[in-house]
Amino acid sequence: MGATMRLGQRKTIIRAFSSGESSVSAKLYGDVSEVMERHRHRRG
Repeated sequence: MGATMRLGQRKTIIRAFSSGESSVSAKLYGDVSEVMERHRHRRG
């Protein structure tokens, strides 16, 4: 039998440092507080 491919999506929250400085992730995503990331999962 073959494996099945499942597609998923999750909300990722990007927090700033306690100093208020943006993280590298926040800068890459355009200084937003949350993003929706898609992923694939192979089962079987």
